[in-house]
Amino acid sequence: MKRSSFGTIVLINSRALQLNSLKNAFKNYNGSDCIAFEWASEAMRFLHQAAKIDLVIVEWLGMDVDVFDFLEQIRSWASCVNSRIILCGPSNTKAEIRANLLSKGADYYMIEPYEAEKLIERVEMLMTNSQTQLFGNTIWDAQILHEMQAQPFCRSETGYRYIAACLQQWLTCEDIPQMQTVFNRVAEQVHISTKGVESGVTRALRNLAKAQGLKKAPTCKEWFSDTAHRIRFAYEEKGREEDHAEQERQRECIQSKTDQ
Repeated sequence: MKRSSFGTIVLINSRALQLNSLKNAFKNYNGSDCIAFEWASEAMRFLHQAAKIDLVIVEWLGMDVDVFDFLEQIRSWASCVNSRIILCGPSNTKAEIRANLLSKGADYYMIEPYEAEKLIERVEMLMTNSQTQLFGNTIWDAQILHEMQAQPFCRSETGYRYIAACLQQWLTCEDIPQMQTVFNRVAEQVHISTKGVESGVTRALRNLAKAQGLKKAPTCKEWFSDTAHRIRFAYEEKGREEDHAEQERQRECIQSKTDQ
């Protein structure tokens, strides 16, 4: 089955080797053509004149312009108003800086170093789940997005955008967290009040229950607990399948050498 192109992609990376490597990776994956720039200032001149850009991927620490000014300006241009923007940077970037970058218009923060395949996986999720907001990287992201897609949410609701972020917070806690703690953390990420997150999520879950034909909506804690359990199970099951596939690959490799 032929994969769909991601559309028009702009890559900005001051490291030429990595830039070319990413460009080739996207081309090989689904034939997507990337317009590559080593300097953000040059990319901005192009973006300002472009008709429509679907995806912008930026290695932001090496930029020759201020990243916050960059985000603010390109989001004001018609070519980028609906673009997906991924910022790539180190894991030791302070949480508040990441949150500010996301609030200024970035859709995702990709932690470096990363394999090109992992970046493409994130792009695939972002492009097919345009209204689901994720913050940072967690091991659960693929399962979270799959779970969100599988349920009949009203995706135009504000609260829908916060649910995936709440799931990230829930799943990264070792013990069952307090909902207030989860709401507080997401509120800090999206820069609104805790009450705003809570009311938005509650309303989205109430409408979800109606869409599912339930007489009574579950509490937030009940829904997140049950959903997190399914996500953990799916993640573990995927790990077992990958382990089995690797064992089979090694067995076939050994058998092939034996046959020779």
